[in-house]
Amino acid sequence: MKKNHALVLIAVIVSLAAFFCFSSYLYAKGLEDTNKEGIIYGPHHEFEVTAPDGWVIDNQAGISDGLHAVFYPEGGSWKESKTVMYANGVEKNGRNIKQFIEDDVKSFKDKTGEIKDGAPLSTEDGKKAYVKYFLKEENGNYEAIAYIDEKYVVVIIALSARNEQGFNRSYPAFKELVASYKFISDKIMERDTAAKTVFNIPADILKTAKTYSYSKDDIYQQYEKGVDQNYGPELQGYLNECAEKTKKHLQDFTIVLKVEKDGSVSVIYADRHNPTTDCMVPKMVHAMLPPPPFAPYYELIETKVQ
Repeated sequence: MKKNHALVLIAVIVSLAAFFCFSSYLYAKGLEDTNKEGIIYGPHHEFEVTAPDGWVIDNQAGISDGLHAVFYPEGGSWKESKTVMYANGVEKNGRNIKQFIEDDVKSFKDKTGEIKDGAPLSTEDGKKAYVKYFLKEENGNYEAIAYIDEKYVVVIIALSARNEQGFNRSYPAFKELVASYKFISDKIMERDTAAKTVFNIPADILKTAKTYSYSKDDIYQQYEKGVDQNYGPELQGYLNECAEKTKKHLQDFTIVLKVEKDGSVSVIYADRHNPTTDCMVPKMVHAMLPPPPFAPYYELIETKVQ
């Protein structure tokens, strides 16, 4: 789903992969030049992990893939290393851990040669991590995923290797990463204040937002792609709800979000009142986007209703 560039709004329920219900973000802990320890956070989750020996943690390289906490061997990179890992928090949406894992397995079944149970692992804070192996996927990868059950989310820590040898060689590092996991809080990113709403978009702000959205510069394109992948599914859910609610009264609209340094939205500018914007805007007042490359950042949402 694209959030701009003439988004087409349709009155159907879109099936969204569980992995993109929302994203985690990462900030460094301790000395930045160690590239080892990080605190990963998102709605209802904040946890700490440490990169295994010989690995680094990176909060930038995976943004284009919707991931803000990725790991790869020292001297390598997220795109080029033959074995990588990542961590993320995923909304449970009322499911227990068993149901969550079953749903994840179903999403892999048509793409994986073999799915096996791995031996459970233990985390630093004494939790049980359930492990599944997804072997010889259609892209040739071998994956191991650890699922850690928290109150509102399931934390996923994953190992992905391009071949079986790399998978076996890096599995001890995967176990080390899981063992370093320590949950901190489920209160993070519960905002006490709502974004201000303005039903008029100043011409200079609209022009700036369009410049950012349509820019060919990598810094803008990478961020826009990250927003698409991280906030897009949530936004699509709002659109579907409003499509169902407003029925035949759907209308085109333009919205600009003023995004602050931490990814919070301080102001929502809408071009006008209509049934669609009046439904959409209240749902977006607590929006959290990926932290932008600079602040304030003006994020454009344009829709075309068909």
